[in-house]
Amino acid sequence: MKFSAILTCAQPDAFTQTETLERATRLAEVAERAGYEGIWLLEHHFTPYGLCPSPLTMASYLLGRTRTLRVGTAVCVLPLYHPLRFAEDVALVDQLSGGRLDVGIGRGGGERDFAAFGADPKKSHLITKEWLDIITTAWRGEPFDWSSELIELPTVAVNPRPLTDRPPLYYACQSPSSVELAARFGMGMMLSYWLEHETLQSQIELYDELRESAGAPEPAGGHVAACIAFPADTRQEAVDAVRPHLTWWRREAQNVFFKLDALRRLGNYDHQVHEWEREIVRGRAATDGTMDQSSVDRLLSLNPVGTVNECIDKLGALAESTGVEHFLCGFEGPADEGRVVEAMWRFAEEVAPALSTAAEHNPVPASRT
Repeated sequence: MKFSAILTCAQPDAFTQTETLERATRLAEVAERAGYEGIWLLEHHFTPYGLCPSPLTMASYLLGRTRTLRVGTAVCVLPLYHPLRFAEDVALVDQLSGGRLDVGIGRGGGERDFAAFGADPKKSHLITKEWLDIITTAWRGEPFDWSSELIELPTVAVNPRPLTDRPPLYYACQSPSSVELAARFGMGMMLSYWLEHETLQSQIELYDELRESAGAPEPAGGHVAACIAFPADTRQEAVDAVRPHLTWWRREAQNVFFKLDALRRLGNYDHQVHEWEREIVRGRAATDGTMDQSSVDRLLSLNPVGTVNECIDKLGALAESTGVEHFLCGFEGPADEGRVVEAMWRFAEEVAPALSTAAEHNPVPASRT
């Protein structure tokens, strides 16, 4: 198994923007010393929910600060980009980093993002699919042109080409349509930390069926599963450490993403609408998007937050049921940097070795100093 760390770059009230970004850099360096496979960066705009509006820019900086660590985007919101600019930026970072870039993409759900960047959320699914066609064509390095209802491109050849013929691509999957798109392009899926194990297993099964039908290649990096991770001496200690900051972070999310009524009007987020309505019926969500403590409790129960053995058991069960071998771990449960660093080291020293099945995937922590 492989383990990477997610950096949210979230800015609680007690921190300045500079402190938040400097902390993210230090955590990336801890991840490399502790033997993690990589780090993954979120993209968010206009919110303290996350101060990384450009994952590729931050990835290029962190790749320059490290030597062995891979850096992934989780995710670049593809409809907000020009496809040729995106293809060029990825290719350049891939070249300069020696092929250490992983590219996670998604179609997004930030209401202000679409308005600010002039992208039509009603066409986000169409844009994402067509941009992927353009980007993967551009990476071949041959001259090509493009004409459609969405975009007109003159004959161009993107330079440089990526160092790897096609950088590892991952797609954020929550709905059957997103699983279908990932399968069609042979992309790995990025599986969500708020879905039950049975749902994730169903997504894997659907993906395998659709990829085989499409004749697409197997994803180069397999699939990845995101999770909140925090090992401690007792489960209660872990929960108490994670709950306050996680509650704040989830509440901030309510100011970022489309509300239920808006999703209904868009018409192309039907799966998300259905899931939201199902959560309302279960008493775990409200129509106005407000969050009660039960939703945080649910996340704490789904994810490896607890004793070392509980973390091992939960991740082992998920790996066995889905076949996923690469986990993206969010350790920023506490706002306190020292506790985050301690959790990262403890996971690397006690949890990861118990789950690793191959020596080359077993994190080898360096000195903590």
